[in-house]
Amino acid sequence: HEKTFKFYSNLGLDKNNEIVLIDFLELTDKKDIPIKQVRNKKWSSIKKLSKYFPKGMLDKFIEIANEHLTLKEFKKNWNEIYKFKEIFDIISNKYKKIKIVERLKSENNAVYKLTFEDSSETVLKIDTKNEANPWTINKEKYIYELLNKKGIPTPKIYFTNYGPRNYFYLMEYLGNSNLEKEPLDNLLIEFGKLQEKFHKIEFENQGIIFHDNIERYNFKEWRLNNLRRQVSILKSKKIISNEEKENIIEVMKNFRGSDRKCLCHQDFGPWQAIVSNKKIKGIIDWEWSESSEPLYDIAKTEILMEIFMPRKFSIVKRGYEKGTIKDYSKVRQAYFIMELIGLMYYFRKNKEILNKARKLFYKTIKK
Repeated sequence: HEKTFKFYSNLGLDKNNEIVLIDFLELTDKKDIPIKQVRNKKWSSIKKLSKYFPKGMLDKFIEIANEHLTLKEFKKNWNEIYKFKEIFDIISNKYKKIKIVERLKSENNAVYKLTFEDSSETVLKIDTKNEANPWTINKEKYIYELLNKKGIPTPKIYFTNYGPRNYFYLMEYLGNSNLEKEPLDNLLIEFGKLQEKFHKIEFENQGIIFHDNIERYNFKEWRLNNLRRQVSILKSKKIISNEEKENIIEVMKNFRGSDRKCLCHQDFGPWQAIVSNKKIKGIIDWEWSESSEPLYDIAKTEILMEIFMPRKFSIVKRGYEKGTIKDYSKVRQAYFIMELIGLMYYFRKNKEILNKARKLFYKTIKK
């Protein structure tokens, strides 16, 4: 089309007084057209329609548009579409014809919901970090197959391939909701039961899982080495003080080693449990999984629950058998501090999450 979406007129109100975008399928492949729109902030002219909208609504609309419709965001999305165009073409030619592509939220990879011409849906996950080695793709495929055999719900893998620059796979689309959005007590308890169930899967060796083999490590030594590096960087960024560093060293004297070799998710937060029809349909995102100490995995889960869903971990715990966490209180502080340092390091540029992690860190270090 010679023009693209008219932010300044193509919208209206529904019966719930919510803004609805209309006539939005005026697509363009002329990059200069949307760039001009963004530079001129065309959506600002919508104020001429103020008399048709509740007071203040269009001011809020303009505020949100100014925040999100930036040249930086446009260029990022435009480049991403063309970067992965070859992968979309491979899927259309070798699997099914794609009709609709929708970007899904992901911290580490490019993830899309694809709707095909036959109306079936699937999830496309592209490994954006390991162009020369598809270990994360192969690893998740291996873990999903293993978990399915053990009766733990996970998505089915339909198709894997290699694009011009990136490995990718297609997996079953289970829905767009998760435990964070639907924190029902029975689902939180089931979440705990599932964690305990996959912790009962054991391997021959301890370490990082790479596809169907394991890169061995010493649990205590490997984590303490990581901690030293992360503390050094956080101190240089003035995120933690010298006094806090000394407190961390003192707490780590009680860090207990382990030779256990259980399947641990290592990022088992509520968003990893896909929910549909009030049931957990699948556990996703196993790329950080390890053969390791399950109490450490539980500590990470408690931290994620406390930061993103406060006071809900007490319900998750009801899903564990009594013997599962009998020694948890003995290792909790050291495991907590270590994982909180890792979280502050990873999210050091995200002020909201960093501040929540720091608050929990201060609360834990004082005990």
